[in-house]
Amino acid sequence: MSTTVSIETKLSRTRDKIQYCSAKGHSLKRELQQGMNNFYNMLTAFNKIATNKGAGKPGVDNETIDGINLGKLERYHQEYVNNGYNPKPVKRILIPSVEPKNLAMTLSNALNKDFKELITLSKLT
Repeated sequence: MSTTVSIETKLSRTRDKIQYCSAKGHSLKRELQQGMNNFYNMLTAFNKIATNKGAGKPGVDNETIDGINLGKLERYHQEYVNNGYNPKPVKRILIPSVEPKNLAMTLSNALNKDFKELITLSKLT
């Protein structure tokens, strides 16, 4: 069963977290780092991406989300925790549009998507 959390709820959680950290004298940067260092959050981010409609399509590195197993995910997470993670380059495609400007679409790889989702989850939980 999947539940959708409204934007208002997410903003409220973020505001509450900021107020809590401020009142306790905690660093928001440290709170975000703790969320990102949590392997459970990494698994949650991975599962969220894996259930997306286009999850089976290869990224710019020709790797699909299906090609990432638990062992690889643990290794990637340890790389991040030990400051060894470097985002891979993305590919930008311009799509012709009726508007005067073309629409830009950015293609990423599966791992970059996972870390992007991990950051989002860490900020909003």
